[in-house]
Amino acid sequence: MSESPYGLKEGTQKLADGTNQLLSGMYKDPSDPTQPGLAPGSKKLADGTDQLADGITNPDQNKGLIAGAKALDEGANQLKTQATFISPSGAGGLIGIIICAIILIGCILSIVMRRRGKIS
Repeated sequence: MSESPYGLKEGTQKLADGTNQLLSGMYKDPSDPTQPGLAPGSKKLADGTDQLADGITNPDQNKGLIAGAKALDEGANQLKTQATFISPSGAGGLIGIIICAIILIGCILSIVMRRRGKIS
């Protein structure tokens, strides 16, 4: 493998550049030496693949795929805590919702009991 700064982003970019250069090299005039061809595209493709693989398997906790997964996990936890945040009214709003639910259940029970004839 080539030297690597453990960068998945850089490796992905090199991989894309190499693929584009390979594709453009297949359709360009091979007699023109100023146009990039298959050999430089293959080299960029190999370098990008090496850098990606190195970034994935990097044992350093602060770099590579492990760091990305950790950042994603922290972001998901932060979103979860912000999404379940109780409104600024706090416990008063929550108590109000519970009281409304109890009143609604009482109304439904009284309707059911009247239909069955237990309440006149």
